[in-house]
Amino acid sequence: MSPEIQDIRPFFYQRYKTLPLYTLQIDLKNNLLENYHSSVRKSIKKAEKKSIRFEENLNFNIFVHLHNLTYKRQKKKFPLDNERLLELLKKLADENLIRQFNAKYNNEIVASRIVVYDFKKKVVYDFLAASNPELISLGINSYLIFKMIKYLKSEFDIFDFCGANIPKIAEFKSHFDSRLKTFFKINWTKFSL
Repeated sequence: MSPEIQDIRPFFYQRYKTLPLYTLQIDLKNNLLENYHSSVRKSIKKAEKKSIRFEENLNFNIFVHLHNLTYKRQKKKFPLDNERLLELLKKLADENLIRQFNAKYNNEIVASRIVVYDFKKKVVYDFLAASNPELISLGINSYLIFKMIKYLKSEFDIFDFCGANIPKIAEFKSHFDSRLKTFFKINWTKFSL
């Protein structure tokens, strides 16, 4: 459920299982580089010195390749195979629901993030992220997020990282002058009182 919904009593009363989860959100209008953690500022400077470049451009084949590298590094398996992931991304793009942002090194995409956006609520949601694990030390992920924030703040008010429930990843996301928000996962369950 959206973080705006805080009163979950009706779900509880109707015997739904409610589980609090967390996300980190960035106020795009008031986000300042000087409020970032020093490690992120250092990574951004490193990326700029290495001439990393930023672009908005759909390239789902490269994204899926980087996505596979990311999951391989994490020793995890993504729930969709490459073909289905490509199909999903193409359908979302055809409906004009997603955008892709890339960090380029030596003219190759080395990190990429796909966002879903809601113009009515003025919120952009971080949907999928991928990067070349061999080049992470160049600061590509911090640089990409920083450039996205600067780029998107003219159109949106909030950047939602869509999750802060994995400690190491949550710590990284918290370094971008973000605020912790609670949301709830609601499931039907049978239980007696």
